[in-house]
Amino acid sequence: MYKIPNHAQKVVDIYESFEWQQVVQMQLEGVNLTNNKVTLHNKEAVSFGNASYLGFHKDTRVIEAGVDMMRKYGVQYCSTRSYTYMKEHDEFEDLLSKIFNRPAIATVQTAMADFGAMSLLMHPTDVALIDTMAHATLQSMIMIPKAGGMPVDRVNHNDLDHLESKIKMYQEKGVERIWYVCDTVYSMYGDVAPVKDLATLLDKYDNFFIYFDDAHGMSWAGPNGAGYAWKFLPLGHPKVIMATSLGKGFGIGGGALVCPNGDVKTWLRRAGLNLVFCTQLTNQMLGSGIEVAKIHLTNEIYTLQDKLKENVNYFIELSQQLNLPMYDYSESPLFYMVLGSHANGIKINQMVREKGFYANLGIYPAVPNKYTGLRISITADHSKEEIKGLLTTVKTCLEELLAETGLNIDSILATLPNRRNNNNQEVAQ
Repeated sequence: MYKIPNHAQKVVDIYESFEWQQVVQMQLEGVNLTNNKVTLHNKEAVSFGNASYLGFHKDTRVIEAGVDMMRKYGVQYCSTRSYTYMKEHDEFEDLLSKIFNRPAIATVQTAMADFGAMSLLMHPTDVALIDTMAHATLQSMIMIPKAGGMPVDRVNHNDLDHLESKIKMYQEKGVERIWYVCDTVYSMYGDVAPVKDLATLLDKYDNFFIYFDDAHGMSWAGPNGAGYAWKFLPLGHPKVIMATSLGKGFGIGGGALVCPNGDVKTWLRRAGLNLVFCTQLTNQMLGSGIEVAKIHLTNEIYTLQDKLKENVNYFIELSQQLNLPMYDYSESPLFYMVLGSHANGIKINQMVREKGFYANLGIYPAVPNKYTGLRISITADHSKEEIKGLLTTVKTCLEELLAETGLNIDSILATLPNRRNNNNQEVAQ
């Protein structure tokens, strides 16, 4: 008889309940690429659940480039790169390397980039310090070098004092390398890592290294759209390895691994299990990816970034005016509105959707039970009218819910851990 762990059974039970089937894992009944609308449960809604922050996924140039590549070579070249691969792989990686100013490797998934790098570069003589809110893929992949004997320790979320105390402790123990593993933009709450301060620690401690996951920072930030980390490290850093997603801001799917030098790239290309044994990128991803990368190397990327910043600033200004319970106001295009319970989250999600707007529901296990909320993605394609429509609708629905339950916004916000003062946030300029 098959059996799953109790924590997994809890997730299964939640998803199988009748209420949850109407708010998560929903099949889209229609997507309109000419606007931001999706159809769910026979209801059309403006979507704020799409992580294609700059709209590359529907750019006609990008679509045609992918189609042309498939017409030329078929859907997939079905071989691992350890044997043979098409020249377009090198073209794509050369373009990515120009974007990052560092050698880059294209991978079929961000998780495969993590798998290849962590399993090869983190040793039993090292230690990994992982942020408590690091993405689930990082939490999972770090278990591979841990299984090989490398200690893994946890650091309080974005707590530089706690991190530095751990660095000093493990230096005294004589470990070879101390890795800090974290996101740059945290995928649920939308808050950001203190990259500039972390770079200071890199220079302060010789054996301190960082493994960044910049999945939600790609394209909308940094020179050439190189990402949020590269906004502060425009030339990279010799002690930084970075994985990023090409399926969010970049818009085509897959991932990339940014290496500190050519030797590391060579090691990963020749011995990294994600490249030796995995199927390579689809031809559509290659064709579309080359086109998107070329756009990143023009001034058009900055026009798109500026348009998104304008929308982000407008969202922040209006949500503050409406006194909505947002977890954090950083410069990222991801926002999280805290609702406090499963019941509250389900109700607001359904009420807002009935009024023509959709945002993802943040639920267990992605967030603790009592921190259920709406996860809102702002894109360059959203109009100010759509943003205003969402926020005013959410405000109305929230007031109705609070009146029914007797709760208040301050009591919801008070439950959150590590929440910074919204009035002192850096707003995108």
